[in-house]
Amino acid sequence: MSTQQVEQQITLRFSTEPELSKSNIDAKVNDNSVVLTGSVDSETPHNLAIRIAESYAGDRRIVDKIKVKQQT
Repeated sequence: MSTQQVEQQITLRFSTEPELSKSNIDAKVNDNSVVLTGSVDSETPHNLAIRIAESYAGDRRIVDKIKVKQQT
């Protein structure tokens, strides 16, 4: 998939995933990486967002810049 297609797929999954409905996460994709930014309430949606990104990233590395508001 192209960089733009990967970014669209990730952001679409973020917007349709019930677990991420209260989250504010964005993904920026280039040829080498997927950069995740935003904030979540706990580790559960944080881990889910990373898994979603990994599932579409292909050979790109995941750069996790998501802030977790509540550490458990």
